[in-house]
Amino acid sequence: MKKLIFSLLLIAAASLIFTSCGKDKDEKKSYSASQVVGKWKKASSNEYWRYNADATGDFWDEDEDVHEGEGTHFRWSLSDADLRITYVGEMGQEVPRDYEIVELTSSKLVLKDANYDTQTTYYKQ
Repeated sequence: MKKLIFSLLLIAAASLIFTSCGKDKDEKKSYSASQVVGKWKKASSNEYWRYNADATGDFWDEDEDVHEGEGTHFRWSLSDADLRITYVGEMGQEVPRDYEIVELTSSKLVLKDANYDTQTTYYKQ
């Protein structure tokens, strides 16, 4: 009986040691809003996104003959690596979209769409 209890305790202790010492793969990075602020161009397109320091922004697609100042307005917020963009429709309805920042440097932004599990790359202009 003592051998059984000792064996069970040894297995439990070993499992705690090995599971608690590994690095968490799901650990998210943390970014500052100031890193996001600026004008970004979607890779291989003429789609632009401007993130303003006051947590507002605009996006436009010159391939659709929409130019800067004519685009869609949005609000944005950042928590660690979670970016939320909220569009405000013509009738005042709010449409939030959630993204995860996969990579952010001074010239490159990679976003993962939380709804569609797709990644999009942008380059700072």
